[in-house]
Amino acid sequence: MIDLHHGDCLDLMRDIPDGRIDAVITDPPYGNKKYMTDIEFDAGLLREWVKLYPSVAIFGYPEQLIKWCVSVLLVPDEWVTWWPTNKVAGRSNKLPKECECIAIFGITPGSKLLFRPRVQDKTCIDIHLSRGNSPTHARMGDVWRDAAPGMGFNYRLRLHPNQKPLTLMDRIVRLCTNEGDTVADPFMGSGTTGVACIEAGRRFIGIEKSEEYFAVAERRLADAAAKLHQLELVV
Repeated sequence: MIDLHHGDCLDLMRDIPDGRIDAVITDPPYGNKKYMTDIEFDAGLLREWVKLYPSVAIFGYPEQLIKWCVSVLLVPDEWVTWWPTNKVAGRSNKLPKECECIAIFGITPGSKLLFRPRVQDKTCIDIHLSRGNSPTHARMGDVWRDAAPGMGFNYRLRLHPNQKPLTLMDRIVRLCTNEGDTVADPFMGSGTTGVACIEAGRRFIGIEKSEEYFAVAERRLADAAAKLHQLELVV
């Protein structure tokens, strides 16, 4: 199920019936005025979401995310640093921002932490087997290095100023939800969270204020759903 809404997240989120949303996963505006709707996120919404929903994952630059959490007296259960190694540091009088962070409140019971492949070495595999660990995969840490889309000479391919990589959003979706759960993104942007939900077998509710980016997200989600349908027909 894909349910898209164009408008302000504050009113629309409150209109969604209780119990319908299992997780809020979102990258809200930071207030840097980089695009028309880039007005700083109201941290009061974060407090409201954490009370209402089993899992919440929210992006922000480190100082900004800390400010939001402190202002509403919340401590995340997990703190992930996203360091896109292909990102070019911008020009600024301050230290350039090379990473963003994700504060996660509530990892859904039953969901599994993702694992990364281990180096295939027979000695290491034997050691991990003897310890009862997976011989082929290692537990993933809290620093993620997914490349940012549309960097450098590929900037024209960027669909949104704050677009996140699909691999990153897929990992968060699988960390915070189970298959069949419903994810809401109140600041949908170009719809990457929704695409990740479709590919991971989750339901998605997306809200976006900008008409331009709503149209982009609508097209991407329709394409993702069509591709999934084609795969199901082949299988």
